[in-house]
Amino acid sequence: MIPGELQIQAGDIELNSGLATLTHTPSPMGFLNQILDRPKNERPFLLLVVGYPAENARVPVITKKPPSEIATFIGEANRSP
Repeated sequence: MIPGELQIQAGDIELNSGLATLTHTPSPMGFLNQILDRPKNERPFLLLVVGYPAENARVPVITKKPPSEIATFIGEANRSP
């Protein structure tokens, strides 16, 4: 499994079970190998904290910028209808 697929799976846990998740990808993550006494050939990708939220938990409203504000699409502006 590649990291992107792992993050999608983490989202599925939250959506389908009522559990809340928090993903964290510290850099570097090598400290986890040491803390958990894992071999060097294993590489951690993601810390995933999972649990039921408190009854009075508050979640911030986060809005995303539209793609047109953060990206330039080459060829789209010059395309004829």
